[in-house]
Amino acid sequence: MLKTLLSIAFGSTEKPHIVLDETSSIDQRLAWLRPVMDLFPIGRKQRYYPNHQENIVFDTMVVAYRVNGHFIYSLTAIDTDAEGSPAFFKIGSAGERLHVSQLTQFDLVVPDTSEFERTLDYERRAALGRGRQFEIGNTISLLSSQSGRGASVLDTVVRENVLLESGPYAHSTLICLQPTIETMSITDQRTKARAHTNVPVMLAEVNGPWHHAWKIIDISEQAIRVQLQGDPEQHHDAHVFPLHQEVVVQVRVPNTEQSFELKAYVMRKFPQVRVLRLAMMRKNDRYQVFEPHDLLELRAALLNYKP
Repeated sequence: MLKTLLSIAFGSTEKPHIVLDETSSIDQRLAWLRPVMDLFPIGRKQRYYPNHQENIVFDTMVVAYRVNGHFIYSLTAIDTDAEGSPAFFKIGSAGERLHVSQLTQFDLVVPDTSEFERTLDYERRAALGRGRQFEIGNTISLLSSQSGRGASVLDTVVRENVLLESGPYAHSTLICLQPTIETMSITDQRTKARAHTNVPVMLAEVNGPWHHAWKIIDISEQAIRVQLQGDPEQHHDAHVFPLHQEVVVQVRVPNTEQSFELKAYVMRKFPQVRVLRLAMMRKNDRYQVFEPHDLLELRAALLNYKP
């Protein structure tokens, strides 16, 4: 069944439609929606493991989203704002536009791949329970591979099994999975592991005001991950850094008497988290291309930070 669904989904190169409607900006309470849709888009092959059985991994794919009970099978049914965040969903046979602020239910929809259980050995079949992985309330952990950047894991809960009577997947059983957003994590698969830190940092757009509500939480190969501290409602202006935005980064490490001023670009965006690719460092009163030894110096300073 999965092979058939893959052929249907990959037969299209459709992309979301961009709208320039300022009223469509996403509510910060729904800021999780875009990263989930970016990591688990319709039509891309994924993997999963059921009920926390990490030694049992099957192939799957997201064939649709279910929005307030309506199935969306195509990215063309999603209008995005200028920053790429979902703004409107086209639902129903008439294509009624549902604003993202009206979202009350969002499910990732995958095919019933229970037949893959036949590929397991006896012990793993017994641990899984025959035909039981998609029982209501079970946990399905989706794995989204990203070449060179790592794998993202999202736990979901089986909300419903639906046998469709019409549509592109008529007479097929689909599984509606409710994301458990707080479980979403990114694991680094690069040859150089992340170094975890907890260093205060100031961020600014070029020639813009400094924002003090951020901390560097890890550093990897020419990239840092920063996280917003405190209540997002009190630091609303700190959410101004969109994808590809050039950002000035200022780091001071008091106990080592070191300071750094860097230029970086927002390469990934998650709720309260930005991944910044380091591009230049200020040296001798001017910005210069970020060199490997600059990374070593910065990494060493961050790892020796003491609050």
